[in-house]
Order: sequence, then C-alpha cells, then structure tokens
Amino acid sequence: MSNVKVPILVSAWTNGGGFYGLKVLGEGRNAFESDWGTVVLDLPGLTKPVVATLSASFWKSCPEIRSTGIREFLDHHGILSWPPRCPPRFLLIPAGRARFALEFIKEP
Repeated sequence: MSNVKVPILVSAWTNGGGFYGLKVLGEGRNAFESDWGTVVLDLPGLTKPVVATLSASFWKSCPEIRSTGIREFLDHHGILSWPPRCPPRFLLIPAGRARFALEFIKEP
C-alpha cells in the first residue's frame, strides 16, 4: 500500500490522434495503488474534478493517465501542442486516496 506524500512528476501526453493525458515519469507509478481503477484529478482552471480510468497498460508499459478532462485542461491553458519531445511538465500532489491536485512547475 502506498503512502506517498511527495509530488509526482508528470508531463502532458498525446497520441497525436486527438487523445491527451498525463504521462507519469520516473518511478512515479509506484505512488499508485494497483487496485485503483480510477483516479480523481483536481486540475487548475476546471470547475469540476476529472475522473480518469487507469488502463491495464498503465501498469505495464504505458503509464499515462488519459481523460477528455485532461484535454480540456490543456486547451483551457493554451497548451494542446508543444515542441517535439518537450511536453509541458507538472506535479501531481497527493490529495487523498486516489486523488491528486495538479500544479504547474514554477520555473526559477
């Protein structure tokens, strides 16, 4: 059982075909419980939390959290596109069981 309290580094993700999500970087996937079928994301600029399903591939080779709500968040902030191999990065802050608040990374 995970008791992680530290921020998790994620980046924006797209499959190039209109699907968007957040890619969990490094060892961040270890902060997620294998019995979580979904996670709740509090995304800046959206009035309602986003519920995202964790696919079977999340646990294997594709640690992306995918949801139309994430696309809405990216669009709201004008970041639906980015330079090749330079997606915007964010922090997921644990905010309860299977719940995270997303924060922009503040550049120095």
